[in-house]
Amino acid sequence: MTLINSVTGQVDSAELGLTLIHEHMRIRSESVFVQFPHLYDEEKDFARAVVQVNKAKALGDNHL
Repeated sequence: MTLINSVTGQVDSAELGLTLIHEHMRIRSESVFVQFPHLYDEEKDFARAVVQVNKAKALGDNHL
């Protein structure tokens, strides 16, 4: 039995069923952004995140 910590207390992992992940697809340091805004490309970052999410989704579809 593996216990998972949740906001409502510990839960047996066997009782979880299908769960959703929480991932950060992009990290931006606000202090670096203020000083060097040219280092960030919002559109490129968004496009890259969409590709990554679709890859993860495709892997997940195989396990349902």
